[in-house]
Amino acid sequence: NVKNTIKMLLAMNMLIFIACNSGFSGKYKGEGPMGLSTIAIEFKSNGKAQITGGAMGMTSITEVDFKKEGDQVKLIIGDQNQIFTIDNEGCLNGMGAKLCKVKE
Repeated sequence: NVKNTIKMLLAMNMLIFIACNSGFSGKYKGEGPMGLSTIAIEFKSNGKAQITGGAMGMTSITEVDFKKEGDQVKLIIGDQNQIFTIDNEGCLNGMGAKLCKVKE
């Protein structure tokens, strides 16, 4: 019956939404030499990440999509993917950088 079909479709959409929304969020800031400390990534609950970086007094901000899969976070930058691995401390490791969550 139509009513049961609609209920099933709504339930499936809710499960897909829950699966896609990993709940991963927060601001991570770079640590280390050679200006890595100027890099920050803020993960938002809507699947978007805002990357902020600066060098020589200039700052650039880029918004990209991201997905969390297990202990990895994948930034989707155009047709390129950058993968960070979450370590035992909860920090992100990738691109030769270590970014740790900013305490709020």
